[in-house]
Amino acid sequence: MDKMVPFLGMNGYTILVLKLKSFSDADDAIAALKAGHVLLLNLSRLQPQSIQRMTDYIAGSTYALAGQQVEVGSGLFLFTPPAIGLSAGSTEQKHSQFQANSA
Repeated sequence: MDKMVPFLGMNGYTILVLKLKSFSDADDAIAALKAGHVLLLNLSRLQPQSIQRMTDYIAGSTYALAGQQVEVGSGLFLFTPPAIGLSAGSTEQKHSQFQANSA
């Protein structure tokens, strides 16, 4: 682990990992996003149409707050408040950028 890279400037941010089961849970997630927390939402146990409705609902709130979102896996979504930049690209791009920066 000699190539660990610290997250500079990330002090004071909390990443909440949540498994949502209902729309009341979605309201709690949105409140956390409004409070400036990063959300990693696991919706994999929901039906596909429920996943779509819930992500649409939370994504709309994220957009209204000027935040960002990305699907990071099947049923796994990352939502960030406006103070945190989010850059999504292919795994190959990220891996080659990391190798170039750590060389």
